[in-house]
Amino acid sequence: MESRELLCLVGRSGSGKSVLARELVGTGRFTETVSATTRLPRPGERHGSHYHFVSESQFARWAACGLFLEQASFGGALYGTPAREISDILSTGKIPVLVVEPQGAASVRAWCSKQEMRCAVVFIDAPTELSLARMRSRHGLERDGMVSAGADGGALARLDARFERRYAAIQGEEATWATRMRYDLSLGPQRDSADTEKAMRSVLSLLGIRANAPDRASGISDRGVPSLEMR
Repeated sequence: MESRELLCLVGRSGSGKSVLARELVGTGRFTETVSATTRLPRPGERHGSHYHFVSESQFARWAACGLFLEQASFGGALYGTPAREISDILSTGKIPVLVVEPQGAASVRAWCSKQEMRCAVVFIDAPTELSLARMRSRHGLERDGMVSAGADGGALARLDARFERRYAAIQGEEATWATRMRYDLSLGPQRDSADTEKAMRSVLSLLGIRANAPDRASGISDRGVPSLEMR
């Protein structure tokens, strides 16, 4: 049976939203959408799996053709969710999970309203100092990896410029996200596996999914949650 609900996760940098999304997918009830972006891939990211990495001109062409359900600009890069991603996931009976900015979540909520579908929007907060610390750590790892791979000065300069834009956004734009829209659920930062498991149970409860169901339905009753990696 086709699903009739979507889940949007909105979270500040370093809040653990990507970890939460991955763990929800692990329950077998959700599938995360693959967004398109104009930013550069990070070490370990694969095209078509983590994101559809596209040029700005290609992104503009897709937008002009109306292929995006939602799109937004953040940290100097463009992001968008192809509408086909949503329809394909819904047809499987699973709940699409979108990791988006507030602007994107508002667009998805409006679309769902027109389709008479439910859209649950969850906000994951994080103190600015935590976001900045995790961003610095991730940038350092990315830069070291690029240096080891023999990246030239131009590539490193682009990486540093992207970091500076994201760093500024954490202190500016992201600081307003908690009050930018009405959220169905607000959560604190995911600092460890216990926080993530608690957050998962809260999200499942919001959607009316029993957290103490068998593993194939909820996925968290017995197996717990793996340790977090730096996000």
